[in-house]
Amino acid sequence: MEDSESNDLKSETVREQYHQVKDRTSNYNTFAVGSHVMQYGTRKIKSDTLSVFHGFNPRNANVTSRTDRNRVIRDTGENQRDAEVLFLWPRYERMDERSPEREEVMREITDKMAERVHVDRSVRSIGRFLLELTNGDFNAEHIRPVGEAVVDDWGCLKKMVGVFENYCGLLGQYGMRHMRVFANICNHGLNVATVEEACHRSCVHDGEWRRWFSL
Repeated sequence: MEDSESNDLKSETVREQYHQVKDRTSNYNTFAVGSHVMQYGTRKIKSDTLSVFHGFNPRNANVTSRTDRNRVIRDTGENQRDAEVLFLWPRYERMDERSPEREEVMREITDKMAERVHVDRSVRSIGRFLLELTNGDFNAEHIRPVGEAVVDDWGCLKKMVGVFENYCGLLGQYGMRHMRVFANICNHGLNVATVEEACHRSCVHDGEWRRWFSL
């Protein structure tokens, strides 16, 4: 939407917008913030102009340069994984210090931060155990080259996330930041039994997550 509102849709193509949005969302392929923009469906339309699909905004008829579109300040966006806490914190600060609701909001913030610590710690621990179980052959932080699919088998990815959640609790919106680890598990060809063992060793004795994820 940001790109479409600031450019001439009669000249910008679907291909150009895809690359602009991909770069903008991934913070120029650093993925310091943002997410992975992907292409789906037929690619035959990439050379079509956006006006075919979006219509045309007369206010942008005289846009001839793409300079403004590329003038993006990096690292200014908020990480989408922090949305819940970023929503609660200003609410907490606005409340009267003597308000019982303020104390309740702080408890909610504290619980969410505890959930995050648990998820991060669990995934790191699972990575270490898998490294051990594969005799040092597994790399949880492996990053594929730009343009390659993050995972080869999406069914496997869904299954491995299910194994984690069965032993360690829900990943949640914040936990999605660790999806690359689960993708690497699948791409490495690890079986369910091996991942279950790693999850069991990492989480089965950590009873705290049961309290957080049952609330």
